[in-house]
Amino acid sequence: MNNSSHVNSNDYVPCPYMYAVNAFFITTLALISLAAFIGNTLVIAAVYKTPILRTSTNYYYINMAVSDFLCCLVTWPLYLTDVLVTSSGSLIQGPLATAGCKVGVFLRTASYSVSNTTLVLIAVDRFIAIVFPLKATMLTRKIRLVLTFATWVISLSCCFPNLFFSKVKNFGHVTSCRFASDSLTAVIYYTAGLSMTAVAPLVAIVILYFRIIRVFKKKLHTRIQHQKQ
Repeated sequence: MNNSSHVNSNDYVPCPYMYAVNAFFITTLALISLAAFIGNTLVIAAVYKTPILRTSTNYYYINMAVSDFLCCLVTWPLYLTDVLVTSSGSLIQGPLATAGCKVGVFLRTASYSVSNTTLVLIAVDRFIAIVFPLKATMLTRKIRLVLTFATWVISLSCCFPNLFFSKVKNFGHVTSCRFASDSLTAVIYYTAGLSMTAVAPLVAIVILYFRIIRVFKKKLHTRIQHQKQ
């Protein structure tokens, strides 16, 4: 019974539809990336060509557009590296594939982090403008530029370990781009990274917008009371 259930590693047969599935996903990601590339390019061009749109608040949206622009440039090439470039028989293997793996993962995770951090800055900007309108003038263009620059410094610093640990490795019959480290280090890094770049920004955004909604409700209630009087 044990002999019948055992599968010899030499008898591995790849899925006959693997290349068709890979081609489908690569084509889909390429089209999505192209649409994102065009859309973010138009946003940047619109602000550049239209002086009235060059406000300090719009710097945040430009920052997101640049981040998304970067993400769309590396998402489908990273998938290409992960699925095809590192596969058996590929023309690109070894150090070149590893370099593509490192740079692709690093830039993609950094762009996600920049986008999420910028969303927090947008929420803070709106929070101050609505909840503390008299203090809104304290957020000058210079401060917004410094905060925008800080999103990149923080994000690149948090994602830097990807440049060191991301490698192309063989996992049985599968060769892919992975965070090649011991289990404990990987768990710590992914947990800390997820908390800092996704969970914490989401919690902050929810809290800020919840407070904004409460202020709107209070103002609406006050206006209704004045109208009744």
